[in-house]
Amino acid sequence: MILKKKMLKMKLKTDNPIPVKTRLKELMGDWLFISGYLIALFLLAIGFYNLVLGGIPAFTEAQSQLLAFSTSVLPLSIIFAWLDYRKGSFGKRWAGLQLVYKHWSLAHSLLRSAIKFFPWQLGHMGAIRSAYQADALSIFLSTSAGILFLIFLLMGLLHKDKRHPADLLAGTQVQLKNSKRGWDKSPSLSIVFGLSSKTQWLSGLYYADFISFYSPTQLCGGGTTKSNSKELPISVPLSFDLL
Repeated sequence: MILKKKMLKMKLKTDNPIPVKTRLKELMGDWLFISGYLIALFLLAIGFYNLVLGGIPAFTEAQSQLLAFSTSVLPLSIIFAWLDYRKGSFGKRWAGLQLVYKHWSLAHSLLRSAIKFFPWQLGHMGAIRSAYQADALSIFLSTSAGILFLIFLLMGLLHKDKRHPADLLAGTQVQLKNSKRGWDKSPSLSIVFGLSSKTQWLSGLYYADFISFYSPTQLCGGGTTKSNSKELPISVPLSFDLL
């Protein structure tokens, strides 16, 4: 534990030369993890609604906002904070990266994770708001989410020290490990995952992250109002969050 703490409290680098394809490989791994969680959550919700409640209940906007936050953003923020505090997220370990702390503590990991997932939460709020009433607030929330996402993305990939706002505020930095795993040395894997993830990242389709699942009635043209909405406030991240 002492050795691990010393490793995680390594000096933060001013020049942090992480290859773009390595960072994209990390993001691909974390995206797959998040997607798996959300798909499992969606299936559990559908099963519960149909088997226990006999159908999808009507949600108010406030209920949808609370449900989306408490079942997706909040638990994933905590999960990633714990993973990064221990051995690193799935994507980091897969890509041969590690999170280095200026002050190694769970509190700093939680702070980083909360800031990192904040754009996603704004996107959820904007998407759910627009499902009930497409107004200036929903546009503002969605636009703010997209702008913040681009800031995180560009700083994490192109900035000299590869630190985005969450790293700057939490005193952390993603760095290359001294020794990489066997699969990180495979040129074919790096090329495949680097190119496929880069194509999706640079497309800028951040709003695809906020696709919501609707009941069959709504998909066939049924209206959505505050009183009769049956939106399932669960989203699938089709773009990546900069982890």
